[in-house]
Amino acid sequence: MCKLTEQELDYIVDKVLQKMKIKENELQPQESEIINNICNYTGISYNEVKSKSRKQKLVRARYIIFAELVRKLNYSLSKAGAVLGYDHSTVHFAISKLNGGEYQMTKFYKEYLNSKK
Repeated sequence: MCKLTEQELDYIVDKVLQKMKIKENELQPQESEIINNICNYTGISYNEVKSKSRKQKLVRARYIIFAELVRKLNYSLSKAGAVLGYDHSTVHFAISKLNGGEYQMTKFYKEYLNSKK
């Protein structure tokens, strides 16, 4: 029996998740609701959010989607990332940015959460 390092295991999991990329029509109803709410709030389309673009407005929307999937649906970081075709480390980074890692991101996330009250 061979032993894998944590990094090797993460790599394998990420590759499997990439092959299982979720398409828009395969989204669960709760996922669609979260994504649609955030897309409507930010004025960004689903395809833009799902893209690999690093434009600030897209990154912010993507980060909020990740955070809401984890917070509301108790998704693992890997599962939340797979919804938009990203890996768990991207989701971890996103959540750390929203939870005080960067003032602008934190402010934007709080504004979004307040708009839902």
